Amino acid sequence: MISEYMLEVGIPENLSVDEIYDRLEIIIGIPDCMKLERILDARYNGSRSASLYKHINKTLDGSITFFGGFDASFLRNLFGEIEARKNQFGERILDVGCNNGMITCFLAKCFPESHVIGIDSEWEGINIARQLAEKLGLSNVEFQQKNFLKVKRSHYDTIFMSKVVQEIEIIEPKDWSIGREGLVKEFRRKFSNIAKRISMNLAPDGTFFSIERIPYNIATYGYCLALHDAGLSVMMDEYKRICFMAMGETERMPLVIAKKENGEEGPIRDVFEKILDEEEKAAK
Repeated sequence: MISEYMLEVGIPENLSVDEIYDRLEIIIGIPDCMKLERILDARYNGSRSASLYKHINKTLDGSITFFGGFDASFLRNLFGEIEARKNQFGERILDVGCNNGMITCFLAKCFPESHVIGIDSEWEGINIARQLAEKLGLSNVEFQQKNFLKVKRSHYDTIFMSKVVQEIEIIEPKDWSIGREGLVKEFRRKFSNIAKRISMNLAPDGTFFSIERIPYNIATYGYCLALHDAGLSVMMDEYKRICFMAMGETERMPLVIAKKENGEEGPIRDVFEKILDEEEKAAK
């Protein structure tokens, strides 16, 4: 199903950065491509401006070429993780930060008996997502312009989130010298608001599925503890880092799955203390 879906959407695979930009020059024009490069440079230097999404989500073809082209390896791996866990997705699925709807529409295809809602704070992404759903002929998906941190309490069976945390929180700590426990506390505090929002919108026994661009194991440690504090049980037996290619380089992102039920903090600490011990040993 994955290959068929990516072909149907038009997600370009195995393209170099130059090849992606060559296609974009035809679709959106050279001046817009030059502006896009300036926006990306600013983001690589720490800017979290939403102008990237406003700029590239002007047309469906441009959006799919850009986000699909750069994320093709990530999407293929992500879709595989979703297919492998079909029993963990319920009847009401929320995709947070859906952008152009590529992942949301895959969820709708994968779970035809479910109702899937994609939300995003940017209208341009919502507009493109609706066009994609119409292109695919999907009737079990809808898209709404909403800020997840401001949504009213609801009860979804599954909440899915990918590459959202980086748009909300600055992952870098204020001071690396405060030591392991201090850093864990800082990251635990950083992620507390979004963890509470996830918990309040998840049905009892519901599942939270997360693949986030959190570059440090110690930050993921704090992320998992924040989820625990919010009343979610992190399934550490499912925890791993997903490996994929991005712009010619290998990247790894943590897969975190949690249930809306009481859980223990101990397993989280056991896994991450071991990981951090191994990191420190390797660094010596």
